[in-house]
Amino acid sequence: MSTEEKVFTQEDVNEGKKKIHPNSLANLKPRHDKQHMEMMCKKADEARLKNDLMKEQMKDVLKLVNNLSDSLMDSIPKGLTVMKLAMIKAISADDMVEASRLASIVAEYEQPKLQRSETINTNFDYTDLTDEELKAEMDRISGSSNETGA
Repeated sequence: MSTEEKVFTQEDVNEGKKKIHPNSLANLKPRHDKQHMEMMCKKADEARLKNDLMKEQMKDVLKLVNNLSDSLMDSIPKGLTVMKLAMIKAISADDMVEASRLASIVAEYEQPKLQRSETINTNFDYTDLTDEELKAEMDRISGSSNETGA
């Protein structure tokens, strides 16, 4: 075996002297032949024209949205209204699963969220109080301001 190996070029592949597998890393090498470059230029021009057209269409849509009057914008239904209409449509189509899903979403916006309230009962132990302290506490609870004058 010789230490010199023949290096195949793209012309060798084109002429059929060397076959390259489609998954070969040789396919990753840049191609500088005129035909390929013309094809890539044509493809880039098409993409550029398509992007320019899309930009122009977007500008037209933005102009249209900016020119809409507020009254017209107010007549467009809000998201909650659309969800209610979809819920009614689901009910009329007997799709109760979808109707209940939409109803649960709509309910979050229509009904206030209820919070759990805890009742705290405190039991006081009055056995350690003196008679005067007990009388003062009873007066405070009953709301009277009678004080003993001893």
